[in-house]
Amino acid sequence: MLEVVNVSKYYGALAAVRDVSFTARPGEVLGCLGPNGSGKSTTVNMVAGLLEPSDGEIGQVDRVGTGATVAPGQPGDIALPQSLFQAGHDALRVFKNNLYP
Repeated sequence: MLEVVNVSKYYGALAAVRDVSFTARPGEVLGCLGPNGSGKSTTVNMVAGLLEPSDGEIGQVDRVGTGATVAPGQPGDIALPQSLFQAGHDALRVFKNNLYP
């Protein structure tokens, strides 16, 4: 089970993400919706281990329902769609991007 507890990310005085908490249980699919600049990508990057949160904890609970401590996630635990573009596929046209497996 993935647990995000009171996570915030600050860049100087600017709060990119402030006090976000959620739990993802095995088999669940979660979405992240919001307007541009609301911290969606920053949150996903923190969960994926690519950014360090300024405050809060992100990780996996070892035993569900036991109050066990949160173990930190590792980079690479989560695959990000942006990685396709970083891997050199950014030159594909929109139609091909939508067909790319």
